[in-house]
Amino acid sequence: MTPSFSLQKKLGDTLMWYVSANRGFKSGGFNGRANTAYDVAHAKYDPEYVWTYETGLKLESSDHRLRGAIAAFSSHYKDFQARVSQDVNTFPVLNAAALSIRGLELEGSALIGDHVTLMGQMSWLDAKYDRFDDFRLDPSFPGYDPTISHAHVPFSPRFTARVAVQRGFDLANGSRLAFGGDLSYRATTWLSVDNRDVLKQDYYSVVGLYGVWDSPQDTWQVRMGVRNLTDEHYMIDGQEFSSVANIQTAYYGLPRNWYLSVRYNF
Repeated sequence: MTPSFSLQKKLGDTLMWYVSANRGFKSGGFNGRANTAYDVAHAKYDPEYVWTYETGLKLESSDHRLRGAIAAFSSHYKDFQARVSQDVNTFPVLNAAALSIRGLELEGSALIGDHVTLMGQMSWLDAKYDRFDDFRLDPSFPGYDPTISHAHVPFSPRFTARVAVQRGFDLANGSRLAFGGDLSYRATTWLSVDNRDVLKQDYYSVVGLYGVWDSPQDTWQVRMGVRNLTDEHYMIDGQEFSSVANIQTAYYGLPRNWYLSVRYNF
């Protein structure tokens, strides 16, 4: 069962409060490439379950020029599924952990004057394992590896943030032109369950710029811009193949790239 509960209440014309509780799951399965007697005996892994609780406020000024939201949440995982690497060229999934994540999210926008919009988002995460059961850390296990660490939950940066600004222009023929840019920040992020240093991405920022033209009645739109203006090099994902010649594979974000798109709306 995956029950979901929610309640919201208006606290006036410009403010709304809500609270929710949701249960989710990820199906269990079997490790199909068992190479050892231990793998055969532990081929099955159970479903992963999570309860998430959230509360927050949403507000909008009476003149609709200011909008904002704040949310706090707490997630609690049971039988968290983690894929790990062994020295026998297998990558079993373990019901390894009990995991807790707490977070806070803020977002807002403001219309400054008649044509300038300022936007921002920020999130804070506190992710930690309450327990991590890893047979590879048992000294009696043939593939014992004391270098493995589970101090950091992967893909859980402490802070992320984004600020953006857009300036619009109303043209004489009824079309519209806008120019904008944004700056995104991401704190240090670990990309592997085993916390390998080579799959640790330090904090980084990415800048984007764009321009967009919309025809009268929004029939045509032409957009062009540049992503990753400063050509930042950063990893976005990683794969742990330590059991295969101690290989770790990293996947990188796109380098600086320009784009042009034309859209026609029927």
